[in-house]
Amino acid sequence: MQRVVIFLCIGLLAVGPLAAPASAKSYFFTRVAIDAHANPDGSMWITERRTYKFNGSFSWATYALERRGWSDVTDISLADESGRYTAASTGTPRTYQVALSPKELAVKWHFSAEDEERTFTIRYRVAGVVTRYRDTGELFWQFIGTGWEVPTESVRISVLIPGAAKADLRAWGHGPLDGVVALHDGKATLEVADLDKETAVEARILFPAALVPGAPLKDEAALPRILAEEARLARAANLERLTPLLNVLMFPIAFGLALATWLILYLRHGKEHRIHLPHPYLREPPASYGPAILGALLRWGTPSGQDFGATILDLARQGHLTIRQEGDGGSTHRFVRTGKSVAGISASDGRALVLLFRWGGGSGITDREFRSAAWRHADAGRMFKDWQRAVETEAKSYGFFDEGSRRTQERVARLHALMAVGGVLLTIFIIITFRLWLITGFVAFPLGGMFLSLLKGPLVRRTMDGATDLAQWRAFRRFLRDFSTLRDAPPPAIAVWESYLPYAVSLGVAARVIRQFPAAYGDQAATAAISWYTSTSGLRGTGRGGALVNLSSVSRGLARSVAIAATPRSSASGSGGGFSRSSSSSSGGSRGGGGSGGRAG
Repeated sequence: MQRVVIFLCIGLLAVGPLAAPASAKSYFFTRVAIDAHANPDGSMWITERRTYKFNGSFSWATYALERRGWSDVTDISLADESGRYTAASTGTPRTYQVALSPKELAVKWHFSAEDEERTFTIRYRVAGVVTRYRDTGELFWQFIGTGWEVPTESVRISVLIPGAAKADLRAWGHGPLDGVVALHDGKATLEVADLDKETAVEARILFPAALVPGAPLKDEAALPRILAEEARLARAANLERLTPLLNVLMFPIAFGLALATWLILYLRHGKEHRIHLPHPYLREPPASYGPAILGALLRWGTPSGQDFGATILDLARQGHLTIRQEGDGGSTHRFVRTGKSVAGISASDGRALVLLFRWGGGSGITDREFRSAAWRHADAGRMFKDWQRAVETEAKSYGFFDEGSRRTQERVARLHALMAVGGVLLTIFIIITFRLWLITGFVAFPLGGMFLSLLKGPLVRRTMDGATDLAQWRAFRRFLRDFSTLRDAPPPAIAVWESYLPYAVSLGVAARVIRQFPAAYGDQAATAAISWYTSTSGLRGTGRGGALVNLSSVSRGLARSVAIAATPRSSASGSGGGFSRSSSSSSGGSRGGGGSGGRAG
């Protein structure tokens, strides 16, 4: 058995190289040259030379002439470089046979060729291919049909109209858009480079009807109709030729229009007012509103989770709650209501207290318990959104933002929607009319609208009052960031930091402010500096310097908790939602047709 397997393997190895060329044999046409001669009786001589490039061994080829637009075919002959072939049905080399059916004329010839170029010439005469009208003669012929299954590198067609001057001729070519038609005295030529397989080439030539007195007469003044048809085809072809240019230009045009529109709107409605302050630092908060309103000013009207944490610290400063470290590591903090009346606080501050203690008991709630409740209860996200809306409403009374610029932003959003609808309508038009060159517009203009929509944010600007407040708050932020290094004035009294800290949270510099305390005030800062915070060391405020450092994590933890609450619930069905935690488990008709196709083998 082993010997049989070995012999089979050796046999396959030996036969393999011999079988490979047979399976890989192919051919294509390097050149097709067709000479046609229109006769006075309406017939036409066609001499077609096809140069085959054979890769492999070939012994036969075929030529088919579709039976369309001619009444009879005669005088068929076939030849190659060595001479004429003999009409015979023997199938031996240098013979050919002709078969005429109601569908087509088929010619098959036999030869021997291997890995070489061969040129075969077929010649025949077709009758009834020229039409004589009252005002013109017409030759409308498909010289290359769609039946050729391989490409051609070069095509040249020459049509001779005896007695016709160049001024008497009109000629059109139908086929690839890179084809060229030229007129000469008594002749029209068509040239095509790199003709794809299964691609037709046809010619329509007009000349004086007197040149074909024996051609069949049609009692029609056809010239206006023919000119109108060709004008329509020329317009369509010229439009199609613009496709590459449109493909290149459509995107920059769409995005350029979107960008120009945005730039004009931005300069008119979105560019911020420039505010010049006399000093780069401001040593006190420039306004008395709370950190949530400051967050709305900083973040274009909507406060963030960071501002919620700052609000809780500010409410503790006002005496509505206390914050106490718990545990050995001091990483847990407990929030406890003090019982102070909330009659005088804002609606947004009241909502913040309700959200914080919604799932707490009589002993208050820890930051860990709040985070867990925010994850488990869908109401937490709704309550956080309610708090944001309350802050937005209160912030509107300060007139921070230009309402005219907001209306411009809404117009841009409507324009984006209009461009999206236009893209949908354009898609429907493309489907109905098959004008695929418009696909660039379908893609470019909705994307341009999307680009415009993405840029609509900067179109909202602050009022002069809002811009002034923002500039002053930024100056105050610079002071909070750099106060320990300033030499022109001593740092403020430590007691005022109780009111500064919530603003530092919204301004994003709380951790830096706290780190600067030892350098500015010494390690043993006054224990009453932050009266509403108790550390695990038993000291209030900044006792031993390190206790206050943990306070900076309180606002960050609250911000993370409300961010969890605002995140959409995770979807088990895959229909969208928030993340889940990772788990270790789990073309028009032609009057007549020439060589419509053929094969070789």
